[in-house]
Amino acid sequence: MHSHPALALADGICICIVYVATVLAPRYASSAEVALLNPLEAVLGPLWVYLGVGEAPSRYTLLGGALLIVSILGAPTQRFPCTDMPL
Repeated sequence: MHSHPALALADGICICIVYVATVLAPRYASSAEVALLNPLEAVLGPLWVYLGVGEAPSRYTLLGGALLIVSILGAPTQRFPCTDMPL
């Protein structure tokens, strides 16, 4: 197995973006919405594997990912940022 420094760097950058977004998201969305965003990593992981390696996800993986995305898109959203949160 070959090491891929560019892939490791991209993964590190993506993880940093996820953590920063998780910290900043409660300012603009409810905690329930933020909690629904965290499992997106599990949904997008098989997609990246499929795009990068060509390993197709199973039917149940696709079904679970679709269910999660539908529940995220179906959740009511807050239109304005929370103003009672300190910066």
